[in-house]
Amino acid sequence: MRGIYKNKHDFLVGELKKKNWVENIAGDNAGLHVLVQVNTTLTEEEICKKAAECGLRLMGIREHYIHTPPEGRPVLLLGYGKPDEQEIQKGLEVLESIVLENRIPLPLR
Repeated sequence: MRGIYKNKHDFLVGELKKKNWVENIAGDNAGLHVLVQVNTTLTEEEICKKAAECGLRLMGIREHYIHTPPEGRPVLLLGYGKPDEQEIQKGLEVLESIVLENRIPLPLR
């Protein structure tokens, strides 16, 4: 069983590392979730609502804070325990379409 989850974990993290809209991946060695900070003008709530409209269930971490969470880019809790690789890929495509539509332009170098 452990090997199945490791393969899913490695697939998800590998795919996330390819995305230029992903600013940070955290908690990738704990449980069946990873935390992903994304480059977008949307709030966590807006991302989760748009994702739900597309049939994707996402959660932001702001709702898990006891006190006021720090300001900054949205951080999403992505689970990989239940979906297979194909479903993970589809979910990332939906998330990417939401984020890229509302991405913060990066400064030119």
